[in-house]
Amino acid sequence: MRASGILLPVASLPSRYGIGCFSKEAYEFVDRLEEAGQSYWQILPLGPTGYGDSPYQSFSTFAGNPYFIDLETLVKEGLLTEEECDACDFGDNAEYIDYEKIYLSRFKVLRKAFERFAADDVYDAFVSENGYWLEDYALYMAIKDALGGISWSEWPAELKDREEAALNQKREELAGEVKFRIYYVKVMTQLYHFDIALKEVELLPESNETLMYKLIILEHIGKEAEISKLLNSLIQNRNKVLDKWYYIILRNTAHFFSYEQAYHNLQKCLDYFSKCGTVFEQATILNNISVIQIWNGSKTYIDAEKTIKKAIKKFYEIGSNEIFESYYNYGTLNYLKGNYKKAIEYFEYALEEVPETLTMDVTLLHINKRICECAINPEKISDLEIYILKSLNKSEILQDPWVRFQLEYNLKNIEIYNNGKTDVNPSEIFLPNNDRNTTTLTVFDVLNIHNDYIPICLSLSPNWRY
Repeated sequence: MRASGILLPVASLPSRYGIGCFSKEAYEFVDRLEEAGQSYWQILPLGPTGYGDSPYQSFSTFAGNPYFIDLETLVKEGLLTEEECDACDFGDNAEYIDYEKIYLSRFKVLRKAFERFAADDVYDAFVSENGYWLEDYALYMAIKDALGGISWSEWPAELKDREEAALNQKREELAGEVKFRIYYVKVMTQLYHFDIALKEVELLPESNETLMYKLIILEHIGKEAEISKLLNSLIQNRNKVLDKWYYIILRNTAHFFSYEQAYHNLQKCLDYFSKCGTVFEQATILNNISVIQIWNGSKTYIDAEKTIKKAIKKFYEIGSNEIFESYYNYGTLNYLKGNYKKAIEYFEYALEEVPETLTMDVTLLHINKRICECAINPEKISDLEIYILKSLNKSEILQDPWVRFQLEYNLKNIEIYNNGKTDVNPSEIFLPNNDRNTTTLTVFDVLNIHNDYIPICLSLSPNWRY
């Protein structure tokens, strides 16, 4: 079947700010195409352009051209004012793009919008999902700007050859603003570069926000004693600042307290964010309350189910993919209640929502799901074993002691079932310990395989993002 369309570069759309972009004019053009019976809008490449402004000479395969950001949308979102946009010289010929003036003015006004921008869950999800290219691209462009825009081939050899010491020095020089440093720590943590993130966070001024990042990093690398010491110091400090970061710390660290104290802390968080927070923050706290209710056992399963449903409703209202955390926990709860098919259903929902770059979450979700499949069909036990063995070859898994424990604990008990012995020695730190009197993020159970009972563990998924 034949179809037709029109070639029109985005830059050629009409605009009051010197160059066409993804503005209302773009949507109006699509409407005109439909009215004219056209099926296609052919555009030129959308990447960021360099010298000569050719769309076929871009700095990135993945990044978009910042010229195509609609300034009117930024005005509507309160990140810019019309006066700020109108004060810029984008050229005075409506039929001609003055790329020199665009280059000199556009980035100045976008910088103002960035300084007013407050990260949210959508932004954090974007950073996480695009981490495989985003950090390198941002560093490349920052270095290029710092060197006056010269060609990469003319860079100093140590930068051109990506020598780690030279790159780290540039990261330090170009991360002078505290705001950018915090952003960088977030990116490095989400990419599982915990050693780099920890070094960077130590350079930040002391505050509840930077302490929150430090606690997250320390938890990933298994520094439980250091975390407890920092938490005790914070809570006992009579001069502590009760800002939103303090309450986020309480949200993130519930599993370092007894059930009663954890529940009390999370209720305080929910009360705070119900008064002066966002729906997203409320949803994350409800999710974390459900985590400790599941861990607490069958006596609070009914409460856990009610809490999870509240969290799911709030995540759904705002379209957040963090809903995968609540689906994840609802799956684990249904497994513990013996509803294996329903558990699999919710683990699959979670896998549809979780960003693929969150390797640890994806892996643990698959482990939980495969345990459920074994509960229904014991012959699946070999599939679970193979999946665990393959997962233990992933560098990300080996970096996080708790995630590694989940896999090794299950593998050890499967091997004992199959062979009567094993060489696997999971860390004892995460094993049940009645003397600790704290909640955890792991639930322990047994898997009935042909009337043999294999000890297994499933993970819970709290929200810890910022």
